[in-house]
Amino acid sequence: MPEFVHPTYFDADVLSAQPSPPIWPLPQLGHHGPVLVGVGTRQANVEIGYAAHVKRPTFLPVLAVGNGNITHATANGLAVDHCNGFMTYYTNLDHVFAKPRTMRARRKPDRVKVGDVLGFIASATGKRLGFEIWRVIDDEHYGPISPGAHLRSWGVLPWHDLADDDNTTDAPLAA
Repeated sequence: MPEFVHPTYFDADVLSAQPSPPIWPLPQLGHHGPVLVGVGTRQANVEIGYAAHVKRPTFLPVLAVGNGNITHATANGLAVDHCNGFMTYYTNLDHVFAKPRTMRARRKPDRVKVGDVLGFIASATGKRLGFEIWRVIDDEHYGPISPGAHLRSWGVLPWHDLADDDNTTDAPLAA
């Protein structure tokens, strides 16, 4: 399987499609960043969460890792085509802000920018974010790649939940 090389850093033709470096799909909470807490049944499917001692906001935001178009959305997950040969897939959300759609839908896809809130996970559910990266393998099909090694080089946005009075982090608000 080919190694993931983020085109923002190496391919000038893709810079206009992906002007910002990728970020983790979950934010930093105070001084605690998200971690890989499990690997799914496929190598490409990972679960992302936080260490047990980390206080979570009531509604944990799920962020777009890069610019792109939402090509598929359901009640608890969505896929974003980053228009550079890569697609990301997010699952286990309690709420998705995109309108439900399928790959066959003819309407214009919703556009997202790196750091946009795609939905949230309610902290009380104890769910972890399911996350996958897919790479184009021919003109019409994508294949999964393992995101673990790539996430280590991605940035993490800070988050402060204003609705949670007990959250005393000094982190700035996410954009």
